[in-house]
Amino acid sequence: MIPDRSREIQHIFRPYQDWYRAHPTDDERRLMLPVFCRELNRAEPEGDDGWGVLVKNDHPIRRFIPYDVLVWKPTLEHVDVLSATGPVWIEHGPIRRTWEWQSAKGLPEPPEPSIPLPDRPPTPDIPVKPPHPLWELVNDLQREHRILKELFTRQTEQLSILQRTVDELRIQFKQDFALSTNRVWGHAHTLRFRL
Repeated sequence: MIPDRSREIQHIFRPYQDWYRAHPTDDERRLMLPVFCRELNRAEPEGDDGWGVLVKNDHPIRRFIPYDVLVWKPTLEHVDVLSATGPVWIEHGPIRRTWEWQSAKGLPEPPEPSIPLPDRPPTPDIPVKPPHPLWELVNDLQREHRILKELFTRQTEQLSILQRTVDELRIQFKQDFALSTNRVWGHAHTLRFRL
């Protein structure tokens, strides 16, 4: 289950708030994600393998990293951490099958803030929230949808093969019928002359 780090996100964001408000594009705001990951991972037992960014591989044009989402690698759950106005904490459960976790190491960051990051407030042992029961239902429905989609694809392929076979048999029948009709007419014609 994803640990609640909403207080830490607020704390990390504070020195960058003026810079963030002055840079309104998604590409500029995306620069905050590596800062969040670096600072959050310092306090996690998983280290650099805990918090990372979300990569959407199903984007129609290119691989896409949203400007506002972090992923907790141990459970692959994702959370919105930014809005147009500043930090938020909105959990969304496990990522889709076509999405992936990626380390934020090496990604570009905003310029260092004019005031340094304050010392991290002590993090009490916050109980981990159990996933909302609806997420389990959503995950079950997504699995069922995936299974039904695969079954539909297989059935469609089998139907296509069957249709090709029917088309081939129809052509063969027409050819055989034409040949047998010609033979019958040929025999009838021959019999008529003999009579």
